[in-house]
Amino acid sequence: INEVYVEVDVPLLADRTLAYDVGINASYRLSDDEFFGSEDTWRVTAHWDFTENLRLRGTAGTSFRAPNLKELFIADQTGFEGAFIDPCVAPPDDDRSQVIIDNCISEGVDPFMLGANGAPSVPVVSGGADDLRPETSDSWSVGAVFTQPWSDSFDLQISVDLTNLEITDAVAEPSAGFVLNQCYTSAGFSDPLCGRVTRNLDAAPDQRFLLEVDESVANIEVENYEDLSFSTLFATEFGSTTFTWNADFTKTLEYEKGLFIETSDELVGSIGVPEWRIQSSERLTWRDWSISHRLTYFSDGEDTEQQRTDGGLADDEVAFIGSFISHSFSLAYTADRWSAFLTVENAFDAEPDLIHDDAYVGNTINNMPLGV
Repeated sequence: INEVYVEVDVPLLADRTLAYDVGINASYRLSDDEFFGSEDTWRVTAHWDFTENLRLRGTAGTSFRAPNLKELFIADQTGFEGAFIDPCVAPPDDDRSQVIIDNCISEGVDPFMLGANGAPSVPVVSGGADDLRPETSDSWSVGAVFTQPWSDSFDLQISVDLTNLEITDAVAEPSAGFVLNQCYTSAGFSDPLCGRVTRNLDAAPDQRFLLEVDESVANIEVENYEDLSFSTLFATEFGSTTFTWNADFTKTLEYEKGLFIETSDELVGSIGVPEWRIQSSERLTWRDWSISHRLTYFSDGEDTEQQRTDGGLADDEVAFIGSFISHSFSLAYTADRWSAFLTVENAFDAEPDLIHDDAYVGNTINNMPLGV
């Protein structure tokens, strides 16, 4: 890997009315990798301090993540899926769309007789891909910071920031079912995932089963994220005692994730993506001793409509989890050359809701607090 980096910092105004300090910083990096070639990134930050106590700030830039060795070079592995994953195999309750029927017929398949006398399992292959491109992202943020000017007896800083992040060409491994659904529900096999499907077109119309579905990794996932965060920091001293309080309140405004932007799902408020997250901590320090408290809160969540459809769920109550709040306490002693501490996590023994096994994410995060 070879890189070239350049950065410039430009002060624009200083010690003016309503322009105590104004500046801009810009940087650029060019990276060259033997596996994926060259990729460049840039970043621009700016600030406008109206006074010593009030600052507006903004940032915009790009980034990338190179594919790792597993994604690039893991050997192909073969498995099998059930026969009814094939859209052209007539299901017991046939509710297939006309687009699926037309696509099957265009391949010379009899979509009403294929599998009538039994059908083989569908071979699937997964593995790495040495032609992967880097994941790329564009981000920006704007915010303001206020520091109290009224008293020297305490410090108080309040900030608010709006952050947006868009990731494209993210590396993902589409399931065989997703590949087939995207392909056969697209008019005239127009979906690019159709190149991952191979059917035996040399057999009789009622024997043209799938030969292979490729679910190897590819640059096909997208993510869009936006949140509004509010933070506060308070500190004061009285004698040999110091008290500090730090709190962060974050509201997730948008979190879309999916294979291709047109199939992305809005996940805000779903299990694992709470709309609200709060972290608050207080610390009281006296000489070598300190005691602290931390509060953690996540708002409730439920599976999205798309998740319930994908998981075959009909009962909304099955896929719901309540909000969760916990308290932790810590006592610490710090000497010149050693320290000791005692921590009690979840001091009031708050129990998070159990995520039902039938929920979309139930088989992966049972009994886990939201946001973990």
